[in-house]
Amino acid sequence: MKQKGIWNKVLLIGAVSIVVFSILYFFITKPQLENRYFTEAYSGAENVETLGEFLDGTIVTQTITTNADFIKGISVKFANFQSEPEGTVFIEITDDTGKCLKKQTVEASMLPDSEYYYIQFDDIVPLKRGTKLDITFKIQDGRSGAAVTLWSSEAFEGCRLVLNGEVIDKTIVMIPDEYRKSNFVIHYWIYIGIILAGFVVICIYQIKKEKEGVLNPLNEIIQIFGKYRFLLTQLVGKEFKNKYRRSYLGILWSLLNPLLMMVIVSSVFSFIFRFNIEKFPVYLILGQITFNFFSEATQVSVSTITGSGQLIKKVYLPKYIFPLSKVFFSFVNFLISFIAVFIVMAYYGVRPNINMLFLPLWMIYYFIFTLGISLFLSALMVFLRDTQHLYSLVMVALGYLTPVFYPVASLAPWMQKVMNLNPLYHYVTYLRNIFLYAQCPSLLDNMVCLGLALISLTIGMRYFFKKQKTFILYI
Repeated sequence: MKQKGIWNKVLLIGAVSIVVFSILYFFITKPQLENRYFTEAYSGAENVETLGEFLDGTIVTQTITTNADFIKGISVKFANFQSEPEGTVFIEITDDTGKCLKKQTVEASMLPDSEYYYIQFDDIVPLKRGTKLDITFKIQDGRSGAAVTLWSSEAFEGCRLVLNGEVIDKTIVMIPDEYRKSNFVIHYWIYIGIILAGFVVICIYQIKKEKEGVLNPLNEIIQIFGKYRFLLTQLVGKEFKNKYRRSYLGILWSLLNPLLMMVIVSSVFSFIFRFNIEKFPVYLILGQITFNFFSEATQVSVSTITGSGQLIKKVYLPKYIFPLSKVFFSFVNFLISFIAVFIVMAYYGVRPNINMLFLPLWMIYYFIFTLGISLFLSALMVFLRDTQHLYSLVMVALGYLTPVFYPVASLAPWMQKVMNLNPLYHYVTYLRNIFLYAQCPSLLDNMVCLGLALISLTIGMRYFFKKQKTFILYI
């Protein structure tokens, strides 16, 4: 039975919700977002090697040209030849006017081996874009067999490295902690305006179709979702009962699985395959739960129509309710796994930050994206039974192509560009930015994630509803 005028309610409630939440987000995040994190490549992953032992009297000066508005510090990567180094390292950072921005003395024995050492300025230093900074290291009492050194990569444009008065064609491996001023107010409200305008256009179009009596896919979902929402809850509940039947821990496995996998994988990649990622277990578990939700939801959805053939033949049910129930079931597991994330964050000292308020928005993006893929696959499986086997192979490949357990910076430059073609990369990066790095997602980040979600849902819905009338002939 059609519910008349429902799109008028959707338009009113949706528009008010968008405006209210947008204003709330804006005033909460505005002080932090007026300056956005900015980093520029000053070194690379190729041709990485050390500069040799830094003996007594060694002087190394790295010059970089920064395009940031201010800087908080610089991370550089030391090494010590797997021995306890002796001596002292004097560090000095100056700008192109000769002004000293930072002076620091460090005992060589205190420097990490093959990990980043953070040189933090006493205060935030304002810069003019194009300013040249000299980072100088002077070594005292260093001796052969017990010396430190710096990692270096191929030379980069705008960088100049001098070792004991000789210019060498390399660049030390470094990550400046830089920021740029951003016109956040304009960008933010442009983004909100685009979302609101798009939402209003969709609602007006659906209101028109509703008056004409046209039951297109989106109208069909809205019209009958309320009628069958009880069935949806029953199907999700059934999934939980089937999955955890005769299990002593039951639903606790949704919490324990990501924790135990994080411990195992982080042990392997922290001690065997050394990835120098700060707070690697947090980095890992955020990538794991993101990938696992998509993998589980889409793989169980593939066979949901063919597996429900007997029920579909006997009674009328909205067929999309079956893949939707699978995605909802995986999403509930996904929500529970965030308890594990907060436990790991607390253990490794990652504090909650205000950017976590963007988590619900990210979840909406990701749920819509996953639902679209699930609808498409469940419909395709009806006509092509090899879909399930082929998709299993795709997920294996996607597991390695998504930066769950490795940093994107470890890839070759051309592979880093290819990585942008992987939708999961954008969702994983978005989540890590707001949780691990306390960064506000940019306008581009939101546009990309929203765009991928809408494209996925549009393709999935159109294909599913176009083919659903013939399902009964093939199941």
